[in-house]
Order: sequence, then structure tokens, then C-alpha cells
Amino acid sequence: MYQAVSNEPVSVYVSLSPEGPFTLIEARKACGQRIDRVKGYCDVDLASGGVTRARYVRVEDGELYPCPGDTVSEGADLDAVQALGASTAGLSDPVR
Repeated sequence: MYQAVSNEPVSVYVSLSPEGPFTLIEARKACGQRIDRVKGYCDVDLASGGVTRARYVRVEDGELYPCPGDTVSEGADLDAVQALGASTAGLSDPVR
């Protein structure tokens, strides 16, 4: 996952169905390893949540409210999600 301008924590869930059930993979993971002065990222591994397959990803803001540091903008600024090592083998309907 990529965030520009910030490094707020996120909680990540995955599922094989859009209706769930969703499995928690990471809770309040700091997402802001710096690529440069502006851009940041964080990696999430399905195996860390005991999951071997997923089709749907739900990312939630992991900040506590009110936000520590009294910032004027609360919430993760998620810019992109990238799947690595993805396979569509065995799916009756291709992943979109």
C-alpha cells in the first residue's frame, strides 16, 4: 500500500467474498516507510494472518480519535494498493 504525504497506521482485512467474512491481517500497522521525502509505503503479507488466498482487501484507518498530535487532517491517505505474487488460477471469474 502506498501513502503520499503521510504515514498514518492502517488495519488490513482480506476475504474470498465481498460480503466476508473478513480476516484481520494487520492491526494498526504503521504505513509510511519512506521512498522519498513525500512518498511512503507498507507491506502486508497474507501469511501473517494465517491466510493463503484472498480476493478482496479492506483497508481501514488505524488512527485513534482524537488523533494524537492534534492534527487537522485525520485518516490514512491511501493512494494505491499493489498485489504481488497474485494468481488467477482456479478462479471461475477473473479478478478485476
